[in-house]
Amino acid sequence: MPGAAAAAWCRDAQVLVIDVNSTNGTMVNGAEIKAMDYVELPIGGEIVFGDEFLAKFQLQKLPDDA
Repeated sequence: MPGAAAAAWCRDAQVLVIDVNSTNGTMVNGAEIKAMDYVELPIGGEIVFGDEFLAKFQLQKLPDDA
């Protein structure tokens, strides 16, 4: 991924996040993650790419009937 600083994707029932040596860091639930480490984002968890004014997301689970 040229220009990518971090990535998030689904694998089975998990959402995984990785920081790909970003300049401004990536945070999961308020804690900065280490570059090149995979971190699971739990339901209700929050991910911030760079800073909260740039990109901030929260993982929510939809009801099964949605």
